[in-house]
Amino acid sequence: MYPPQPDAVNVYQDRMADALTAIDMRVLPMTMESMMRSPWQRFDQVMINWPELRVLNSAGRLSVPRWTYVNLWLRWVRLRSRRLVFVLHNHYAHDTTGQTRRATKTLVDRTRRLADRVIVHAPVIEGWDERHHYVPHPLYPTAEPDNDDAFAASMGALEESYLVFGVIAEYKQLHRLLECWPPGQPLLLAGAAPAPGYVDRLNAIIAQRRLGASVRVKPGFVTESQAACLLQRCKATLLLHDSAEMIASGSFFHAISYGATVLVRDRPWYQHIRSEFEQFQVFEDLPALARQVAAEQVSRLDAVSVRRAAVSAFGGRRLEQALRAALS
Repeated sequence: MYPPQPDAVNVYQDRMADALTAIDMRVLPMTMESMMRSPWQRFDQVMINWPELRVLNSAGRLSVPRWTYVNLWLRWVRLRSRRLVFVLHNHYAHDTTGQTRRATKTLVDRTRRLADRVIVHAPVIEGWDERHHYVPHPLYPTAEPDNDDAFAASMGALEESYLVFGVIAEYKQLHRLLECWPPGQPLLLAGAAPAPGYVDRLNAIIAQRRLGASVRVKPGFVTESQAACLLQRCKATLLLHDSAEMIASGSFFHAISYGATVLVRDRPWYQHIRSEFEQFQVFEDLPALARQVAAEQVSRLDAVSVRRAAVSAFGGRRLEQALRAALS
């Protein structure tokens, strides 16, 4: 089994590789480039993840040379592989628009057509046929929470605070959240901020609406131990993804791995995943979320129960069983 594009910091791929090893498959991480060094080699199974990301340049836009290279590579690996397995993560690359979005969608659709097996982390998806197999998205390994006094003090009181965790970027519509967030309700935005100008924009909204006493923006790298502290201590984690085409959310699985209370937009993937896991709450749109928060209609779920249900639905045993069935 050869899953291309390994990432030393990508916990998802590590978890998948562990599960494949557990079902007696030999896993050899390789990149597109390393595979091409032996152009006449034949492969038993090649597992492809995120080809759409390989066609983007450093600015997140379509690169025509990369687009050409990846498409040629796909044709080559199709000819050199006994079985081509595609893990369908997205319909197109996140945070893209216009030509770039259309091009990455075309690439994803093409890879999906070429594959012998398509692994999907969704029980239901458009275009399902006998090649498609539902496989649970793996949970994330957990760390001991960092309760260092300096870190905790920098974040303020957490127990009644709502959390938006992860990259602070415009595509998450954080500015829209702040425009309707109810005054007096604690909110923390924490994570890396690749565009400092966007942080300035968020702080301007906070100042304009006089939310400074209850809303904090904390840009910067967050360690896993610090993430554990935030996810376990905050009242609830908000996931703002608004795409009806979303297949799965890594942020969702990260949060429930810690037993966090999660609020998500009521979109098709969450509606379908309720057949496997019900320990989360929903909102229709940002104004509806603001009304729920203002009316104190959000209740913290029992962390032990959330974690137990998550392991039952997405834990190692379920993942291995599903992979064995998909790749048999």
